[in-house]
Amino acid sequence: MFAAYQRFCHTTSMRAQYFQKMLEMCNLINDPDWPKGRRLRELEVAEITKGEAAVQHAITSIHSFSNPFTIPNKDKLYSLAYGTAASPEVEFDVLRAETAGQAAKQEFIEKRFKNQASDMGFFDPVKKLKLLTMEAGNKVAKLTSSEGKNDINKEQLCQLLLRVWSSKAAVSRREGCTAAVLVMEGMAHRLTVTDGEVSSSEIHCLRSKQEETHTRVVLYLQYALSSRFKDAVVCTPDTDIFVILLHYASSLNINIHLDTGMRKQRQLIDITALAKSLGSDHATALMGLYTFTGDDCNSAFRGKGKVGPLKKHQKYPRFQKAFIDLGSDWKVKDEDYDALEEFTCLMYGTTCIKSINEVRALMLRKMVGDEDKLTSKSKIDFSRLPPCKDSLYPHIDRVNSVSVNEKRSHVAIYDCPLPQDGHSWIKDDGPLEPLWSRGPVLPPSMVDILEKGDTVDEKDDEEDEVDDYDELLAFLAEDDE
Repeated sequence: MFAAYQRFCHTTSMRAQYFQKMLEMCNLINDPDWPKGRRLRELEVAEITKGEAAVQHAITSIHSFSNPFTIPNKDKLYSLAYGTAASPEVEFDVLRAETAGQAAKQEFIEKRFKNQASDMGFFDPVKKLKLLTMEAGNKVAKLTSSEGKNDINKEQLCQLLLRVWSSKAAVSRREGCTAAVLVMEGMAHRLTVTDGEVSSSEIHCLRSKQEETHTRVVLYLQYALSSRFKDAVVCTPDTDIFVILLHYASSLNINIHLDTGMRKQRQLIDITALAKSLGSDHATALMGLYTFTGDDCNSAFRGKGKVGPLKKHQKYPRFQKAFIDLGSDWKVKDEDYDALEEFTCLMYGTTCIKSINEVRALMLRKMVGDEDKLTSKSKIDFSRLPPCKDSLYPHIDRVNSVSVNEKRSHVAIYDCPLPQDGHSWIKDDGPLEPLWSRGPVLPPSMVDILEKGDTVDEKDDEEDEVDDYDELLAFLAEDDE
């Protein structure tokens, strides 16, 4: 049976080719009513590539097993799958497993066949021997999402990669890749393979104090440009990197492409062409707008997403200067505070009111009702309200702080003040936390404001909170056209 299956595996590709050729000779392969009906799936390029990848995975798995004939220490038992030595307890039980099984068999015969006076019946359950196996020495650690994102774990992983890639054992697995760069703890290590030997050297121009990966990408592009590369592909699903690359694309003399998505959703975006079509000012304003509406370090406005504010920005270009100014200096200008407050009012459906506190009061009044008063029993979703001024201005400070770092992505080392020094962050004994408000979120004067009967247009307040990355790109493409 095994020989027949082996012959089938060896000849299936050849038989498919013969069958395909026969169909072509009989003019059965190009049927206009059924263009793909006579094509063999095994001969399609995607299937061939998939099969070759599966074979390579199987070969890699086999090579990953420990070779029992090359293990230096013959005095210990090793797991072929994991390559680790068994503990003394496991080794003792594995080596005595056959002897223990023979003893249990003899005991079964003596007590259930020969000894008629025994109380134990023939069909009584047989106790399982409690013996440790090789699997007992293979401990699997399960990490939660928060543990997996721990900075210590990341550092240990990078150290492991550096140690493994620098070893001679990794040379055979790096065929076709004579050079690789690994960035760890602000230092870039260049690994070069020459005559079967791996040499490691530091790339000093990439030594950086940038804390975030998305701000260091620009340094990598500058290094690629200095190495006389004309094109660069950045592989990431991170939208932060997308907007940073749009900002820098016009100033870098290199064609930048962004490889994002997986499988059928995978796409290659020409960042250089997109930035050129948008213009440098629009691309810079887009980076400020993206950070203002929420990113990895800043909170978002509930129910507003990204595309809705972007449409507002396109419709009212007078706010572009305020978003361009974000990150130009560590201190926000007063006119930019006012412009961003007015834009926030615009996001919540008002075109003639510039005070965010007034918009907040009017929206709350509409939620409560004209004749009712706000009580503890009122069913109000306060998360749908805009932030008050005492909360919006600290948000703008944090956005500006992040934007400063993003606009200095091309600088490896620069003086950066502490976030808690006037940038609306708080750090006591614990981790860094945002300063959510400079005063009470619901001031006592709110009671008097609620007595007024003004209304507010909320027709744009029901946008989806979660935006599709493809939708954002589609909107930019439409605007380009």
